[in-house]
Amino acid sequence: YLLTCADVPFKNEQVPEKDIAKGQVAGFVKAWELYGNPKAIIVFVVLHNERYAMDQRLMEFEIYKQNPNIRVVRKTFNDLIRYGKLTKNRKYLVETEEVAVVYYRAGYNPTEFTTDQIWKVRLEIEQGRCIKCPPIHYQLAGTKKIQQLLSEPRVLNRFIEDTDVIDLIQSTGQYNLDLVEEGDRAIKMAIKNPDQFVLKPQREGGGNNLYGNKMKEFLESIQDSEERCAYILMDLIKPVKS
Repeated sequence: YLLTCADVPFKNEQVPEKDIAKGQVAGFVKAWELYGNPKAIIVFVVLHNERYAMDQRLMEFEIYKQNPNIRVVRKTFNDLIRYGKLTKNRKYLVETEEVAVVYYRAGYNPTEFTTDQIWKVRLEIEQGRCIKCPPIHYQLAGTKKIQQLLSEPRVLNRFIEDTDVIDLIQSTGQYNLDLVEEGDRAIKMAIKNPDQFVLKPQREGGGNNLYGNKMKEFLESIQDSEERCAYILMDLIKPVKS
């Protein structure tokens, strides 16, 4: 559609059809089947006043299309405080219904964890037998600080033997800002050359990154504070002009 509107010539075989929802939902359906309880439900953990309800509904409809025996319920963390429960045999229940799969469409922003009760809900789901998407270790692997640690040679060598692959992973510099000499050097380097780096917090996506003078000013304001430990400094990738 977009190529046609832009008057860009193309052949149909150059733009293969993609049905992302169908493939993702197939994973949910398979997980539900593997859980082994035909009466269990799938829970979508969503935000209050959810902005992305439409694509979530499409997934819900696709689940029904692939297996009409599966029931999907949508719950916020506050709903789960009231209605969720972890049993002694590690079944997670919403009211009286056993949960087979939990799909998180919330829980990626630290501002969502406003009470200890919400943290308790997340812990109980993680301790439960239900299949999580994502489980906590998978979500943590996507955070910047964990990625920084995984890129260190002493860690990479535990998982990868090919030195060329290790060099490739380390080709984009990542620098910790901990309250140590190494962190001090990284901050001074970024303040001196702000156009060569990007500062990233422990957040999803890139909307919270800082660049250039804004990054410089922010680093100057936190350089003597423990707050700096929550960020990671990275080389700024500059695409080649074509």
